[in-house]
Amino acid sequence: MLAPQNAREIFNHRHSSLRNAIERVFGVLKKRFAILGSGNEPFYSICTQTDIALAACILHNYLMGVNPDMELIEEVDHELYASNESYGGSLSNSTSEGREIEDLRDNLVNVM
Repeated sequence: MLAPQNAREIFNHRHSSLRNAIERVFGVLKKRFAILGSGNEPFYSICTQTDIALAACILHNYLMGVNPDMELIEEVDHELYASNESYGGSLSNSTSEGREIEDLRDNLVNVM
């Protein structure tokens, strides 16, 4: 893979890397703690949902320090790789909101 050649490519690379890391974290948490991965609408208050997510993160970090589950992480990595390969669409938005997002991205690119 070639290194990013301009500011926009640097932004896209950093944005993609961050997105992959976040998807990986959520994938591992959802596999490890079924309450986070259920497709059902939660019946807990938003405050309780926040506490559950925080507790899951704390427990996960503790468990990774005691006995890292590399098989779980590799499984999530494989699933993410497969889903990224199968996704061939592009996200485009021609609305004014989409233009605002593009402007924001361009401003971030210039800052980088």
